[in-house]
Formats: sequence, structure tokens, C-alpha cells
Amino acid sequence: MITVCYLCSRVGRTEPTYCHKHHIYGGRNRQASEKAGFYIYLCPKHHAEIHRNYKLMEWTHKQTQREFEETHTREEFMKIIGRNYL
Repeated sequence: MITVCYLCSRVGRTEPTYCHKHHIYGGRNRQASEKAGFYIYLCPKHHAEIHRNYKLMEWTHKQTQREFEETHTREEFMKIIGRNYL
């Protein structure tokens, strides 16, 4: 999909590029992530990096939960993902 990479845009790069959909909470929570909209689009470089960089992956887990909890409760988040990242 042609869009702006979520991580590139955080450092001011906003040129559209081919991006991959990355589910924030993968594994057994992949379907829940899809249904709840817990995904971002990443350029190939950042998509590969996030799977190798635990700290970056953990940051996206926390950031997504923070954003969700701006309009929902922690209990609602826990029902969807089953774990508190904050």
C-alpha cells in the first residue's frame, strides 16, 4: 500500500512510499489487533527493524495502549488484548 510510514513520519519524513501493514499485537492477538484497528503502516526498512528491536516493539505496544485509553478504559483494552503494557 502506498502511504506514509508511521515511524518515518515521527521524524518528519512524510513522502509516501510502499508500506506494509504491521499489527501492533501479533501472535495470538493478531486478529484482535486487526479488529480493533491496532496496526500501523511501515516502510520495509522499519517493518524489518521493528521485528528485531524489542524496545521499538514495546514502545509501539505502549503508545497504542495510551492512545486507546484516551477514549476507552483500561478494562476495555484488557478485554481485547489481555495484557497491560503500561
